[in-house]
Formats: sequence, structure tokens, C-alpha cells
Amino acid sequence: MLEASCDDGDAVAAASMIVVDGMGEVASLRRDHIVAAVMEGGRTPSFPVDLVVDPDQGVERLAAIFSQWLPPDTASLARMATIFGRDGLLPVVEGLRAELERAIEGAEGHSAHRIAGLTGTLGFTVASESWQAVDLGTGGRAAALRDSRTALIAIDRWLAATG
Repeated sequence: MLEASCDDGDAVAAASMIVVDGMGEVASLRRDHIVAAVMEGGRTPSFPVDLVVDPDQGVERLAAIFSQWLPPDTASLARMATIFGRDGLLPVVEGLRAELERAIEGAEGHSAHRIAGLTGTLGFTVASESWQAVDLGTGGRAAALRDSRTALIAIDRWLAATG
């Protein structure tokens, strides 16, 4: 676990999830950071966060809250890289990465249908199902964006590890 102050810009920039005291102020964070606020007694923070954690909840409930934000594994990417070679797979992975970033940033030009297909092809089943639900009008965009952010973290880790 990384503990850093808000003044440690390098540590904050490298983090996937930022846990903050919900009663304090939060400096500007990148859109792809996952922000968790610690709030006692079910209070709501005054700034946008992805999840609220009440330290008084039982450990099972806290584990359930955090588990939805765990990045998926990249076993499918590893298998596909073995079959097609890393160089053959890289353009597809980078294309998905760019598509997910556009969606997270709220930019125009991304397609729920295309993201559902790409994430499914590359083994990110949860993100694929979320985007498919958005495409069909049966699911919420917030869940799809959450699942996109966790897939993006997994992709970044895979890219860094296979460098």
C-alpha cells in the first residue's frame, strides 16, 4: 500500500486508486484515478468520488465495496500474445486503451458497441457486459465507466510488464 501526501505529485500520479479523508479538500485528480472517500456514519463527501467507505462497516462489506474496483487479470492477453505474438496483439490492445480513455474522458467518438466487442475479445468480460448493457439501453453508463477504468489499469500493467 502506498501512503503519500497530496504534495507527493509523483506518487499520486502513479496511483490507480486514491483514498482520501472525505471531510478534507481534494486537489485536482486525473479522470482515470479511482477516488475512494473515507466517511464515517454514511455521510456524503462534498466532491465527486467513485466510492464511499465507512470504516465502521464490517470487513466483509468493505471487501465487497473494494472488490468491484479490482483490475481484472490479464491472462487472456497473455494467451493471445502467445498465439499472435505481442507485436500482432499490441495494436488491438492500444486501440482498446485509446477507446477506453475517450469514453472515460467523456469525449465524442467512442461507441458502446465497439467497446463491448473489443473488451470481450481481449478477455475483459465485466467491462464487455457493462458496455453491452449500455449499447442495449439496459445498463448504466456509470458502471461501464467504472469497469472501463479497471480494465484500463489492467491494460497499463500488462503493457508495462510486457514492455
